[in-house]
Amino acid sequence: MSKHPIPGRKYKVVYDKEGCIGVGACEAAAPLFWKLQENGVATLIPKEAKKEDGREELIIDGKDFKVNLEAAEVCPVQVIKIFDEETGEQIFP
Repeated sequence: MSKHPIPGRKYKVVYDKEGCIGVGACEAAAPLFWKLQENGVATLIPKEAKKEDGREELIIDGKDFKVNLEAAEVCPVQVIKIFDEETGEQIFP
């Protein structure tokens, strides 16, 4: 799968919060989507994000793909994964 968004396609960002080590690289890369909390763990900040059992998920449009891919790529522990919402194919990592 290409790491370029397909027009009109939706993507799912899946974040394993329990694996976060608090570097904050995701927030630096995509501050509209990621925030390092006082407890030293990042969180997805859009209100649409589903949060449960140490895992967070967010469906994004293609226009938000690149910035979230960058957040995933700079995460040193690779706890951010991106999937094609339509096919379920894992795009990153």
